[in-house]
Amino acid sequence: MQLSPPTHHLIQNVWLTRANLWITRQDTDTVEKYALDGALIKRFDVRGDVAAIAAADDGSFCIADDDSGRLDFYSATGTLQHAVVVGTQPSSIVRDSQGNLWVSCYGDLDGNGADARIMELSSSGEVLHTLPLSVRPDAICVSPQGAIDVLANTTRSICTVSRDGKVLRTFQMSEQARAFFVDARHHVWVAPFASDAIKELDADGRVLDVYEAGFEPVSFFGTRAGTIYVAASWKNAVFYFKPAR
Repeated sequence: MQLSPPTHHLIQNVWLTRANLWITRQDTDTVEKYALDGALIKRFDVRGDVAAIAAADDGSFCIADDDSGRLDFYSATGTLQHAVVVGTQPSSIVRDSQGNLWVSCYGDLDGNGADARIMELSSSGEVLHTLPLSVRPDAICVSPQGAIDVLANTTRSICTVSRDGKVLRTFQMSEQARAFFVDARHHVWVAPFASDAIKELDADGRVLDVYEAGFEPVSFFGTRAGTIYVAASWKNAVFYFKPAR
């Protein structure tokens, strides 16, 4: 779907709720709420450097502020309600099947991965669990079964960890990725930095298929029905498809 009105700011993140599409953009301090036909409904001014977003069906949302290491929680009208400090350089947010939020943090600003972590929070922001990591998490996914998949570009790997921190499996990638998503079959979808392709991998990292997207994929969002939404940064559009079973 083409987003309207046009803008020169590049898409950074995409999130889907029951009735709306949510977008954040590079170099802006705004969150955009769209109808599913791509029409802009409202633009919210938020504080900080937005690194990631999670929205709820009731219209409330939270953003990860890269500068302060906070999650900021906003009402459906865009009023800041409260904030939770989660760690240095939060990089992504996902919501699990129980409605809890998971946020990944790079760790220290020097980039060596110290204090890298994943945190589980309730929908209201109560910290439930903190999971230290030995690698910098660029992005995470949480399966319906509770396993946590971590994209680590510094080691060109994707690893699956349990809620108690045990590494269940790891596979190496041949290249770094902008974004990734793990579907219900535990197939891994990655958007490599070096191309405009989307790659489908099996649970062991073997390439199953390559889709030439023709645009720069920067963010994935997968639904329980199996549809995958892909944000096309410089096209100001969101594409979606449902892989063949």
